[in-house]
Amino acid sequence: MSKIQAVLLDIGNVLIDVDIERSKKAFKLKSFNKEAFENFKNWEPHHQFEKGQISVEQFTKHMSDKLEMRLNVEKLKDGWNACIGEAFPGMLELLTEARKNVSLFALSNTNELHYQVFANYEIFNCFDEFLLSHEQGHRKPEVEFFEKAIHIAGYGPSEILYVDDLEENLEAGKALGLNVEHCKNSTEDLKSIFQKYFII
Repeated sequence: MSKIQAVLLDIGNVLIDVDIERSKKAFKLKSFNKEAFENFKNWEPHHQFEKGQISVEQFTKHMSDKLEMRLNVEKLKDGWNACIGEAFPGMLELLTEARKNVSLFALSNTNELHYQVFANYEIFNCFDEFLLSHEQGHRKPEVEFFEKAIHIAGYGPSEILYVDDLEENLEAGKALGLNVEHCKNSTEDLKSIFQKYFII
C-alpha cells in the first residue's frame, strides 16, 4: 500500500447529514407525487442542474412540473435546501487531525443552491479545495470528474484515498486506481478508515 498523500471526501452523508425526507416535508408533498421525488437519481434535469447546465430558474420550472405544484425560486430554495443538515458530530476534530498529515479535497455531486447552504460550514476550512459537479461540468461516476480530481490532488492514484457513501461512485474511482472506502453517516467509521491508512 502506497503512503496516502491526499484524501478525496464526498460531502453528503459522509461529512454532513443529508436527508431527502426533510425536503419532502418542506414541500408538503402529497402521496400521489412523493414517488416523483424518489427518482432524482435517474432524472435528467437534476443531472443537468448538478452539472451547471441549466439555471436555477429553469430547474424551478422542471421541479414545478415534476412535483405538480407552483414553485417560484424562493419556494424551491426553501424546500430543496431543507435536506441539507449539519456536519456530523466530531467531524471537525477528526478532519483537523487528518489535515496535519494529508491534503484534503471535498468532492460532491451538488448544485449552486445546496452549495450556498454548506459552503461556510467550519469543517470546510480543513480542505485544500472543493471539487463540485456544478462547477466542473461533470458528475460522479463520470470518469472526467475523477480525472480532474486526481489532477488537482497532484498525486498518483495509488497515493489517493477516496471515500464515498455510494458504491457506483466508489467503483468508478477504483477503476482509475484510487484506494476506495465506503462510509455513510458515521464519524467513527471515517475515523477507522483514516486509522487503517495511517492518516491519523
